[in-house]
This record gives sequence, C-alpha cells and structure tokens, in this order.
Amino acid sequence: MSSSNRIALFIDGANLYATAKALGFDIDYKRLLTDFQNRGTAVRAFYYTAIIEDQEYSSIRPLIDWLDYNGYKVVTKPAKEFTDGPSFSSSSGLEFVGESGRRCYRV
Repeated sequence: MSSSNRIALFIDGANLYATAKALGFDIDYKRLLTDFQNRGTAVRAFYYTAIIEDQEYSSIRPLIDWLDYNGYKVVTKPAKEFTDGPSFSSSSGLEFVGESGRRCYRV
C-alpha cells in the first residue's frame, strides 16, 4: 500500500474487549498498531473507554497506561454506576461516535 494513505484508528475499548473475551482471545495492541502503520501513514490511534474515577484500583488502568505510552491517544469518560455494575449510558456511546467523527475530519 502507498504510504500516502493517511490512517486514523478509532477503537471502542469496551466493545472490543467484550468481543475478544466472548471469542476467547487476547488483542495484541502493539501488533494491531504496527499492522495499520504498515498500510499507510498512521496519523493517530485512539482508544475510547469508560473508567470508574473514584475506584482506588481499576483493572483497566495498566492497559490504559500502556496504550498511552505506546502511541495510542486514550480518551476516557467517567462510567456511570448502575445497580447492576458500572456501564455506559447510550448517550456516552453517541458522544464517542461524534467525537471520533470530528477528529476524523481533522486528520
């Protein structure tokens, strides 16, 4: 592929994680980013996720830190707490879509 192809990668972290878990495999984020860099000029790689801000420890924090250190732009949003556990509201998903659309236009 031509290196003049500009690529922006937008990852919905919660859905990618749930899908990978359901299918029984792990995502190699370094390889994923390298693969897209080999297809063209990877301008940016975004990883969107929700986090519970007032938790002392979050199991996703090590991944977020690793992604941020290794070339991803991590975009977080506070998760809303419901009686059956933390979750996105549907408006949060729409906000992520809208933001990624605006970012894509600028890339």
